[in-house]
Amino acid sequence: FDFRARVDTAPPSAANIVQGSMVNLMASLIRESHTQAAKGAERGQYIDIFAAEDSWFSVDQISTLLKELDESEDRVSLVAKALHQCIEATGREQLLNLLSENEQGMLRREMGTVALSFTPLNPTGRYRLSLTHPHERRMASKICSECHKSEGAATDADIYYGCNAHKEVANLCSLVWRNGTISGQPYHPSHGQLPSVGTLSVDFVSPFHPPADSQAIKVVEWVKVKSMYSSMLPRKAEILKHLRLESNHKYYTSDQVQDMLQLMDGDSEMQAEVYITMRCRTMDWLGLGARCRRWMSIDAWNILLSRVGFANMFDDGWGVEYYELQLEDIEQRYVASKFLQLAVKEPGENFVQEMYDGMQFEIPSTWVQTCPKNGLLTFFYCRSTSVLRQIKNSYPPSAVPDCFDDKNPGGTDWVSDGKLRVIREKILGGKFSSIKECFNVFDADGSGDLTRKEFVMGLVSVGIRLRNEEIDFIVNTVDEDGSGLIELDELQAVFGE
Repeated sequence: FDFRARVDTAPPSAANIVQGSMVNLMASLIRESHTQAAKGAERGQYIDIFAAEDSWFSVDQISTLLKELDESEDRVSLVAKALHQCIEATGREQLLNLLSENEQGMLRREMGTVALSFTPLNPTGRYRLSLTHPHERRMASKICSECHKSEGAATDADIYYGCNAHKEVANLCSLVWRNGTISGQPYHPSHGQLPSVGTLSVDFVSPFHPPADSQAIKVVEWVKVKSMYSSMLPRKAEILKHLRLESNHKYYTSDQVQDMLQLMDGDSEMQAEVYITMRCRTMDWLGLGARCRRWMSIDAWNILLSRVGFANMFDDGWGVEYYELQLEDIEQRYVASKFLQLAVKEPGENFVQEMYDGMQFEIPSTWVQTCPKNGLLTFFYCRSTSVLRQIKNSYPPSAVPDCFDDKNPGGTDWVSDGKLRVIREKILGGKFSSIKECFNVFDADGSGDLTRKEFVMGLVSVGIRLRNEEIDFIVNTVDEDGSGLIELDELQAVFGE
């Protein structure tokens, strides 16, 4: 098993930075320009050449050049161009400290809030950039370059699944470049060079994960960080801004992601932003999307489906789960194609209790090559213990959360309990805190029990949709005494309350 969808990237290192001879040459040219008034205007050109968009620098290199620059405008211009191309984790803060207070104010005015807060080592996020603003345009160019690099990695990874899933990737246009427009018209970097005017809007989703040898924030340090964030409540926007800047040089654990989601409880937009900010900076990232679904509100999850996408929330190494896939949706069909390919490669019983448009159904082998483009496909995906062991060992230990074995049971014995869990989640659905609260709402006459009709009408009244076979399953499971009625203690016993 070689899950090549696991794509790691390392931050720029000393091997990426410009040569020292280039720095010395630029310093010499700048010194010479000071002695010739006619060449003063050329300093800006030297800075532009040195701080090209594909270059990386050390703080010491920028500091060397700043010492040769007397004019604040030149110093600010150099830092503005180099700010997001510094190899040190805390390079942004170090470069800002090289400027005077007055120059820092000039920098903020020149770059603007959007460009100043850009995090190039964690580019996943939503952008709205003016292509006529020089620094926002520079950001747009960097994101387009990142898109080309990311899509290449994602496509190479997806070849593992075979030609059909690979074609679905092409049809998706992009897993990393989502909702992209320029002044309202669809745009993708493959369309060509950025126009000179307009506003670029895009949700960018990086496929990369932290290098295996990276270190997340230590527990002791996180306690202090979490306390600081808690003290900032209810200023959630300020917390998010700080988290975003911190994420450019810090890594996290999934427990820390859960802490931040809980901190933003009650604010779906902020929960979604927390996940987007920490997604590609989480060390034990395997199955993070599936786990976060249970840590956030339904509204937050729906926001993520729009901005990050269903396909990006899915993780092939965390596949033991129940699925409801609308095949009209290209992203859900893409995930279905992945499962069809995996089931061919993985020994043992994989698809259990398959249903197609509400009818019991055995997936035909022809679907491996051509998945239908309509209908509702539901199933439990199962894996043998030996397959799970091989999958777990195919990832770096740092990427695998401690709960992997507990959340990915081997075999098929878990399916009945899994079905109850899925139904329970649907019934509660963010509307109730417990089964008891739900039961009391449905028991309008206060009789202490529910008929099947009362149960169904109660679900409908609060907008909960269960399929007929799910209703049959829950009623038959709960009504152990055969009375034809659903009693509270029976319902709580089945759902483990």
